[in-house]
Formats: sequence, structure tokens, C-alpha cells
Amino acid sequence: MKKVLFSILILLIIGLGGFAGYKVLSKKDVQTTSKPTNNIQEREVKGIKLKNDVDTELNTSTDKVWQFGFYKPLDSSTITSSNIYVSDQNGKKVDSRIKLSGDARTIVINPPRGGYNVGSYYEIHFKKGIAYTTGEKVKNPHQVNFATDREEKEEIKLNPKLKIIDKKYVISASNTRVEVSKDVDEKIKVGDILVLKTANSPEGQAVKVTNSESGTNTYTLDVEDPNFFDLFETLDINKTYSLTERNFKPASGVKSQAITSIEPQTQIAASNSPEKKYEYKNKIFNMDVEKSGIELEIDDLKIGKSNAKLSGELNLYTPKVDVDIDAKLTGIKKVEFVSTAKTDAHLLVLSSSKGTKGVSTKELVQEIQSSNKGKGSFEKKLGTFAIPLPTPGLFIKGDIVLQGQIDYKGQVRYEVTFKQEAKKGVIYKNKKISKINSNKGKLESEFTGVGTAGFAVGPKMSFALTAFKIVGAGVDTSVKAEADGKVVSGMISKQDLNFLCGSAEAKLVGNGNIVMGIDGFGKKLKRLIDWKIQEATFLKKNFEFGECEKTLSVKVNPTKLQMKTGESQNVKVNEEYFDAKSFETKKRAFNTNGLKVAFNQSGVASASKNKTSVAVSAKEQPAAKNTTMNLTVTKGNRKGDKLSVPILIINFDDIQKQKEKEEKDEKEIQESDNQNKWAGDWTRDINTDRAGITITQVKGDTFKFALNAIHTDNAEAARGGYINVGDVKGTAKVNGNVATQTTDEMDSGCMIKMTNHQSYIQVETITDCSRAGGVGVFYDGKYKKGDIPETDWWKEEGTDDNTSDAEEQSPSDTEEPEGEDTPTESEQTLTPEEAEQRVKEFLNLSADTDLSVVCDGDIGGGIYFVRVYKYVTDDPDNPNGYNKFYGNYYVDSKTGEVKDATQEMIDENEEISGEN
Repeated sequence: MKKVLFSILILLIIGLGGFAGYKVLSKKDVQTTSKPTNNIQEREVKGIKLKNDVDTELNTSTDKVWQFGFYKPLDSSTITSSNIYVSDQNGKKVDSRIKLSGDARTIVINPPRGGYNVGSYYEIHFKKGIAYTTGEKVKNPHQVNFATDREEKEEIKLNPKLKIIDKKYVISASNTRVEVSKDVDEKIKVGDILVLKTANSPEGQAVKVTNSESGTNTYTLDVEDPNFFDLFETLDINKTYSLTERNFKPASGVKSQAITSIEPQTQIAASNSPEKKYEYKNKIFNMDVEKSGIELEIDDLKIGKSNAKLSGELNLYTPKVDVDIDAKLTGIKKVEFVSTAKTDAHLLVLSSSKGTKGVSTKELVQEIQSSNKGKGSFEKKLGTFAIPLPTPGLFIKGDIVLQGQIDYKGQVRYEVTFKQEAKKGVIYKNKKISKINSNKGKLESEFTGVGTAGFAVGPKMSFALTAFKIVGAGVDTSVKAEADGKVVSGMISKQDLNFLCGSAEAKLVGNGNIVMGIDGFGKKLKRLIDWKIQEATFLKKNFEFGECEKTLSVKVNPTKLQMKTGESQNVKVNEEYFDAKSFETKKRAFNTNGLKVAFNQSGVASASKNKTSVAVSAKEQPAAKNTTMNLTVTKGNRKGDKLSVPILIINFDDIQKQKEKEEKDEKEIQESDNQNKWAGDWTRDINTDRAGITITQVKGDTFKFALNAIHTDNAEAARGGYINVGDVKGTAKVNGNVATQTTDEMDSGCMIKMTNHQSYIQVETITDCSRAGGVGVFYDGKYKKGDIPETDWWKEEGTDDNTSDAEEQSPSDTEEPEGEDTPTESEQTLTPEEAEQRVKEFLNLSADTDLSVVCDGDIGGGIYFVRVYKYVTDDPDNPNGYNKFYGNYYVDSKTGEVKDATQEMIDENEEISGEN
């Protein structure tokens, strides 16, 4: 069946299970003549809750540098010793050196000078005050634990006072009494620790004598369990022990084989945030890096008395135990016992209260609605292991159990895959016990079929350090993947709809135990301390998958709209759908997120989607009388369906008439304004470069114009008839106070722009106008309103060649504004030739320059107008040659100051524009 229904992939924390393994390992197993002993080591149970999100790294170097990455820069002012610090097992802060990387994205924690102490336990704490440069606080506080390594050792010496009792001397034994023959080599007294060897326990069972009665041929002894550490004179171990196929014994009916190569598949980052927004990213935990281990196969395991069966495989990737013990009869310095288990499981549960054949989808749904249930539970031992240490009777032992429960109706196929890496254990040092609980993993699960079901399935692993069946330390780690779901998969008769859907709740739960034979002060105890970790749910989330509700039709109300301009109306969208879980046809509002809205005529109306309706608004000035709103379904099983809503603007004709009238009135006003503003004659009153513009046919925002300009070098040239002329004609379009030429009736390529300043027009050429006139002819400049008559300046002797009518008026005819100092002819200190020289100096022109510098005379106020141009003869497009404009300049005849005339014009235009 296609695996598409239910898929969960979540970085999660998984926890401890109930410790049971050491109970199996500590059972008395001696030859008896009466009731056999079945004693479990006496223990003191303490219920605790442990954090399950604290990573603990073992066997770290004493000079390790820690680095923790973040997805964006951190505020350096928050990287302080109060927010980040390292503490030892007693909670005392360590003088570590903490800094921020250059890119401010990594916190670097250097070891203290001289390094961390060997074989010691530390905690790295990150508090809430850490923040990013944006001011946002780091999401959560964080903690990482680590234990430093020491030299690997296996120095083990049994307590020389142990008395080994051969099986031939053991007459009987019970939970509290043992009878031993006096043929033993040594006398037995109170306080002695005996190792009783039997046929079923050849390595021996340790007991401690609490009372001794000496008979004729036997000793009758009251006994109890000795403390594990009393069995050794010296126990100095620092080594990691691994579970392999050599020391694993599968249970009956369980298939196992060695894993020799695993392809890496999934990596889980040590971060409490998704990769895109990671925090405290330290390293990568690769769940599949192990190249060896044990694969256990489960084949059609029946779950209790139900019809459900379990199949699959469980991979153990070289489980290992870190043991670091430094103990003598005189005292205990350190005990570390931490298990690391990397496992993954792929398990398949098939359930059916009627069996798996010949059941239709409809029959199964009817069964779901009934009260019939299937139930079952199981606990299957998969195998045991014993890892021998280099001393007789000393082992790391344990077992592996698969456990599960089921509660279901109908026929359901539940497939679960999960991976985990768990570190659990205990570290005692310096009269302080630290409990380790670090877990990481992920889960994928999937439902198919038709039914409802609740499942819980997962492995439990136990580890215990034992000597002569006495436990010194132990760990039990367990995880169960649980899921409760409803699922429908099959063809339903209603419109032949095919369903593959369901809902589910998935979670991971765990409980467990950690045991030890000493208290927090290193005192040896008569009974084990058993820290029983309460069952906790580490992940719980509801999921919807597939589609159990499929749309039969989508409809709108109303089906057409009649609107006035500017009006808004809502179009409701509803659907009729079929619910496969209840076999009912229902109605509800349709979510408009699944609709695409378009109009076949733009500019008439607009639309915005609300959750269950579409708001339609008519334009104030619609482009047409009619349009159609087209709705296309973009999601779900009716994807592609189309709906149409015709829209009529009922007052469109009235609006159009009003619009036409307003446009006509506006056009008439604009024509009248432009007629007054532009029409008529405009004159550039410069004697040697006289020009005029005549503007006619002002209509709307356009007009016709004709510009005529002349150029002569001076009065003598004018008298001799040496005058060049030029013309520009065409149509101009008005925009505000600027008219830009749009047509060129002279075909010269010359185009101009005219800016109206009411009393004059400023003309600027916007293209190359060299072909639009003779040598020296130009069109830029100020054109005063009106047709200013030309004087006979060129006929008069002794006058300035560039004197206008206004300048020829006598002082008595012209009132000079008070305060103005207008130089007279006698006050001028520069001749036209000297003005030309001043411009050459201003431009740093050499004596042999090919530029022409020509003074056109005094334009008023004692100011000379000087043009700079170059006569071009090598242009193939203009074989007759033309003047190329380089610039115009003003020269003060009194002071000799030179100014750029073109820039002066631009500044003046901007000033006038600003005033307007």
C-alpha cells in the first residue's frame, strides 16, 4: 500500500524506561535442598524527574575548546560570566575563558589555564540574558554537561578476605539462610563474604554472613547481600565496553545477525531550534555512523490474544558502557557508569478484528461505528548479553526486551520507524552524585487501512555492573512510540471518490531507573539506591493527514451582481462535501484561499478575498459597463472548477455622460489658458543674434510654432550683408509651463524645449541643431513677450555692434532704479577683443586652439556676450560643415569677471520655476 498517509519527522527528546534488568541479574541461583532463593537485592526507591534535554559528552580532553553556533550575530555586551559559565560537580564556577567569534555568531569557551581536571564532571550553563544584536533574546536557556577523560586502566583486585565456597560444600540455601559443610577449608564467621558456587551459577553468588551457628558437621548461616564495592581490594577501571554479537545471546525464536555496514541517512543537529534558526549548535549527532552492531528480526509476533501481529527489525548500533571507577576497600573516590545506546527500529503492526481478507471499506467503516474492539499487549525478550571484565565473576550484564500494547477497531496497518541515541547513567565524585540523562532521536509513523487504533511499541535495554551477581551500578533505558489514530483508505461509492486520510496523535513516552550501591557521601550501603524516573511524555502532537472530506461542488451567492459605481457587495462561496468518516454529505462555507479571482474586462471592478466570501467593489470611473468575475478553484479535489459572476454597472451611462462633459469643459479651460499663455510673438532682442518665435493654432495641450534666428558677426558684417539665418518649425506639446517640440517640419533634426515664465520664454535645444541654420546661428536664450522692433543699429557709426533699441534710449528717456550702478560706455574698461581674451584665459585655451571665441557685443549693463564654438568639416553627415556649440559666457566690461552664461540661464529658470 502506498505510504503517503501519515509522516512525522521531528527532532525530539526521548526518555528513560523502568529499570528491570538488574532484577533478573541479581536473583540468587544456588543449589538448594528446600525452597530455592529468588531474592532481589534490597533497594531504596526514590522517584525523580530528570531533564531529558541536557546533552552529556563523556571522555572529553582536558583542553577541549567548546564552540556553540547561532543563526545570527549576538550582542557582545550580553556575553558575560553571569550569562555563560562553567561549573564543576560541586557547582563551583570554573575560570574558563569565554569570548565571541569575529562574526559574532559563535560563542567560544576556552578551558581554564592548565586545563580541566582529569576524570572530572562539569556543566556549561547558558542563561536567559543572552541576546542578538537586534535586541531579540535567545529563545531558551541551555545546558551541556561533560566529563573529562583519564588514562585507560583495568586494575582489579578482589578482596583477599573473600571466601570461595565450592559447590560441593553448599548443602542448602534460601533467601536468608545458607547451610555449608564444615569440610570447607576455612572457618566461617559473622562479617565474612562468601562466594557460593553452584552448577547453575559457576561464577558464584556473593552473600554476607550476619549470623553463624556452628553445628556438628555444618555451619548454619544468616546471610544478606554484600555491598558491591566490598568485593574488591582495588577497583580502578577507566574503559568503554561495547556490546557485540560475540557477547549477545538472542532469545529463542529471535533471528539476529551482525551489522557490518550502515549507510548514513539522517543527521540530527545538537540544537533546540530548526536548522534555519539554530541556537547552541555544537556538533552533529549522526544516527547512522556506526559501522557495526546487531540486527534483530521480529516475524509475525502475535500481540496478546488479539488478531494483531508485529513484524520488523531492531538495530542495535554497538551499545556501550563507559565505566570509570576508582575505589578501594578504604574508600571510593569516583564511580561513573553511563550507557550509550544507538538504536533504530522499523516495526509494522497489522490489526483486524475480522481478519485481513474479504472486508470492504464500507463494512470496515460500519465496524468502526460499532462497539467491538480488539486489544492486546506483549513483552518479548529479544536476548541477553554478558560482557566479561578481566576478573572472574565481574561482568556488565543486561537484556533487551520489546514491549507493546494495542487497542483497535477495523483493519489498520501501523508502521513506525524511529531512531534514538540515549546516554543515561550516574557519576559520583567528591561526595556528589550527578545523574545523566541525554536523549536525541526522531520518529516517523504511518497509518493505512480503515479503522481506529492506539499503539505503543518500543525496545527496553538494561545494563548492570555485577560481581558475583551483586549489582554496583545499573541503568535501564526504554522508549515507546505511541500513536492513536483514525484512518480511511479506499473507494467510496459517493461519486467514486477515493479516500486516503486520517487523523492521529503521536507521542513518545519513557520511564526508567538508575541504581547505585553508594550514597551521596560515598558510603557503602546495604541496599541499592534506585532512582525511579517517572514516566513522562516527551512529544505530543495532533496531526491531520490526507483528505477525509472531499468537495462535491462549489457555488456562489448571488450568482450575478448589479452595482452602482463605487459600491461594494459580498459574494458568498459555499461548498457541498462528503465526509468519509461519517458517510454523510454536508454543507459549509468554502475557504476562498482556494480560489483564484480574475476579471475578463479590467478597470470595471476589483475584488478582495475574505475567509469565506469575495468582496467586489465597482470602480468610481469604470472602463466599461459590464464585466465578469471568474473564480477558479485552485485547491482540493475540485481543483480547476470555474465559476462566473456577471457584473453590470447600472449607472454607467450617466457616469460616462458626466465624464465627457467634464473632459470637454476641462479642455476648453485648458485651451483658453494656453491661448493666453503661449499664443503670439516672442523676441530674442540681441542685435547680432536676433530671433523670434510665432506661436499659433493653440488647441488643448498642443500648438504650432515657427522660430527664425539670424547671426552676423558685427555691424560692418551686417552692412556688408554677411548674415546667416536658421529656422525651426513644428508642433509642441504642453505640460504645465513647459512645451516640448514633437514634430520637425524643417527635417533638420533640431528639436527644442520652451519654458514659459510669463514675461519671457526660455528656449533650450534638446537635439543637435547644427544643421538647422548657418554658421553662428543658435536658438537658445530668452525670448521676451511681443514683437520687439529691430533698430537700425547696423547703420550707425561709432555705436556698439550689439546695442538694442532699449540701450539706445537716452538717460533722460529711461529711469534707472535707485541704487543700480549701470556702467556707461566711457566707464567700460574692456574692449570686445579683450573680452574674448578673458574667456580664453578662463577656459585655459592655448594660442593655437581650434576653437573660435567671438564677442557678440554688449547685451546691456556693460556685459559682453561671448560665444565659443568649433567649425566642424570632417562630419560625413554634414559635408558642408557646421558650427559645434561649446558654450556661452558673460564678461563684465568693468571688472573683467567671466561667468558661464548657460549655467546662469539654468539657475534663473530653476529660481523662476520655484517661484511658480
